[in-house]
Amino acid sequence: MTKQLKITAFMKPKPEKKKIEADEFGVITIDDDTSFRKFDDDDFVEDYGDIKRKKNSSIKSANSQMRDNTNPNNNNTNDGPRKCPFYKKIPGTKFAVDAFNFGLIPGIQFYFLSHFHYDHYIGLKKSFIGTIVCSPITGRLVMSQIGIAENQLIMIDIHQPIMIDGVQIIAIDAFHCPGAVLFLMNLPNGKRILHTGDFRASPAMEKDIYLTEKPIDQIYLDTTYCDPNYKFPAQDETLQAILNITKDHLEKYKQTLIVCGTYSIGKEKVFKIICSSLSLNLWVTTAKLKLLKCIDDKEINSYLVTDKTKAQVHVLPMKDINQRALREYLSEFGKKYSSVLAFKPTGWTEDGKSLSSVKPIIRDNISIYGIPYSEHSSYSELERFIKFFKPKTITPTVNVGNQKKRESMFKIFADWKTGDKKR
Repeated sequence: MTKQLKITAFMKPKPEKKKIEADEFGVITIDDDTSFRKFDDDDFVEDYGDIKRKKNSSIKSANSQMRDNTNPNNNNTNDGPRKCPFYKKIPGTKFAVDAFNFGLIPGIQFYFLSHFHYDHYIGLKKSFIGTIVCSPITGRLVMSQIGIAENQLIMIDIHQPIMIDGVQIIAIDAFHCPGAVLFLMNLPNGKRILHTGDFRASPAMEKDIYLTEKPIDQIYLDTTYCDPNYKFPAQDETLQAILNITKDHLEKYKQTLIVCGTYSIGKEKVFKIICSSLSLNLWVTTAKLKLLKCIDDKEINSYLVTDKTKAQVHVLPMKDINQRALREYLSEFGKKYSSVLAFKPTGWTEDGKSLSSVKPIIRDNISIYGIPYSEHSSYSELERFIKFFKPKTITPTVNVGNQKKRESMFKIFADWKTGDKKR
């Protein structure tokens, strides 16, 4: 049944020209120019993984009940599991993506997991009895870290099409964290749906034979940075800058301990390029080592050592990349190292829009660089991605719980589709 629609002024159609249609999920398409939906509070799930983004959000008190309902600690309420948001379910299929926080979902048989970040697998426990579809790396992480049985997993190699419940599924590298993939779904009726999970849009995707062989009808889009203010350099440029900074520092101070901050999964390319380019040994914490074994990157493995005194590159949790913690850490090595060069890869900061503006925080012999290294797409990368693939429908998956941001994104989508660059 089609819901009563309220069309915002900025995309009000002309009755004589515009044809409005709604699918069973309430997603509205207007002459293939743009799409939007009438939302309800229980349609939304906030991102629990990015604490900084949560702190910066301006959700008002009117939505406090919604926040209570989306609290991960409120998994079991008197009313039962929370309703699964529409944008986590794929219409015309028995599939849901990154939807483990809602119990077993009626009508859903296959639970896709785009990658192993907490805000995407939240709610997944050893007791889960459903079937999970993911990449091999994500599958190994799910087994190792959560205890899911291997016979519950359908693990898809990149560019190896498989059939699931009559739908052809193709996994494509998301250029996010290890194991992260896009899911391309070719439905029996000919419709092509792409779910990006979290991704860093890349020009390489424009040459992917599976993505480009036919038009894509609908894209479920990672809209983490869908705002013109989010500008940051390409990942390759950032990695080269990190390498240049390291080389310059080592020329002046050979006895330097290089420290890279990471989350549980992610930012591996930062310490990988330093080790591979400079042939330096690598040490990581026990917890990180367990995760790296699941990732099984042969190049990273070749530099790993278990004795921290024999490695010049160390990987520490992001929370430990600060002056006090690094000073204490340096003291463990006596006279072996005289200084610390630390990198704290961040997604985006107002004072770090370009690499030329990056300045270290230096106190005595501790230098910390906050580097604009994002594993999500910048605004310009999202724009290029959408303008290249020209989907009929765009469904945002991040920041949809904030009405102002949601309306802003729909305006942006409309502008991208019409070529109007006015904001």
